[in-house]
Order: sequence, then structure tokens, then C-alpha cells
Amino acid sequence: QVNWRNKRIPVRLIYPQSIRHSNFQLEQLPITLDDGRTIYLGDVAKIEKSRGFDSIRRRDMERLATITADVDANIITPDEVVNKIDAAFGDIQERFPGYRLLYLGSKKEANESIAGMK
Repeated sequence: QVNWRNKRIPVRLIYPQSIRHSNFQLEQLPITLDDGRTIYLGDVAKIEKSRGFDSIRRRDMERLATITADVDANIITPDEVVNKIDAAFGDIQERFPGYRLLYLGSKKEANESIAGMK
């Protein structure tokens, strides 16, 4: 985060892997100030590494994380995969309000077919 005009502004830097693994290299990144002077990131920032998405995707204006899989039906069927996901995360809305599972593809089509039979 950067403190600017009494506001905290989140900052996210995306650099090549070769730089990301070295705090020293990150600390040596030059920053040019409004007055033309150059300082180094390590002089003005505490660097904390964390994992995150490389982009934010949305569906119907809601943030979306997509998980896909190529399922080998000789090992496990797509329905068995969905059942395992439901067993692990079926109560995600209760545990984490605002989160939900949204199935697309063949699972969505199957759900729509079943709903049409009712």
C-alpha cells in the first residue's frame, strides 16, 4: 500500500519471475519522483510477497475465479469429480458469505435438463 494524501492505495507490481524471487532486486527498483529525483523501492517500502491472480475476471459484474479440468473417465468420471467438489465446498456460501460455486459446461447443461423435467 502507498499512503498518498491521507489515503492508503493498494499497489501491485508484476515483474518477470527472475526479479520476483529476489528481494534485493525488488528493493533496487528505481522510482522517479515528481521533482525528478530517483529513489529506490526498498528505501520507501516494506516488500511482502503474496500469491494472487494475474488478472481479475468478472461474470455478470461479479469477481470470478475459474477452475477447469480435463477428466480422464478411465480414472474418475466428471460426475464423481463434481460430487467430490460438492462434498468439499457445497456449503461454501454458509462458510464464506458472498462466495458460491457456479458450474458451467456439461454440469450446467445437466442441471438445466433436470430443472426442465420438474
